[in-house]
Amino acid sequence: MKNLVSLLVIIVSFSTYSQTFNIEEVMKMDYSQLYDTYGNDNIKKEIDRDYEDNPIGYGATIYANSNDELRISFGEDKSYTNISRITLRKKNSRWILPYGLKVGNKLSEVIEINGKDFSIYSFEGRLHCNNWNGGKLDSYNLTVHFSPNPNINVNMYDEKYRGIWGNDSVESSNEALETLDIKVFRIEFYK
Repeated sequence: MKNLVSLLVIIVSFSTYSQTFNIEEVMKMDYSQLYDTYGNDNIKKEIDRDYEDNPIGYGATIYANSNDELRISFGEDKSYTNISRITLRKKNSRWILPYGLKVGNKLSEVIEINGKDFSIYSFEGRLHCNNWNGGKLDSYNLTVHFSPNPNINVNMYDEKYRGIWGNDSVESSNEALETLDIKVFRIEFYK
């Protein structure tokens, strides 16, 4: 009987939180729903910060410092009710994204997922896309950030790389991007 009671306690403790790893489901939640879903040990409120670590609003992190880390921004919403952005930055996470998109995808894989080429924009050397030129990913309000392979040495002043390092745009089919072996390093979903 004692073993049966112990087993029931274990089952109840594991079923307390019905966790989801679906980004689209998370986008519909407020902080209290996130808390109920992921539990006190897995979610923490924090100040949301921009790329230069400046405070920009209210946020939360689910599964901090793990492959499943998910950063959530509530913007200026002090009540933590309306998610404005979700950011995924870790490889090998369990989060389910549209069409198999994930951090670590090669550029060629993102083109295949989208079903067509798209424009990649460069701003101060940061490469990103938020306009999918009518492809599959256009149905989502998302920005994908790309990073070149740091082990590839190129002369960034070479004519071949014009538009990649300046404040400009290039098509994803640009041969220079393949030379740089760019991959997804951050994905942001917006409401």
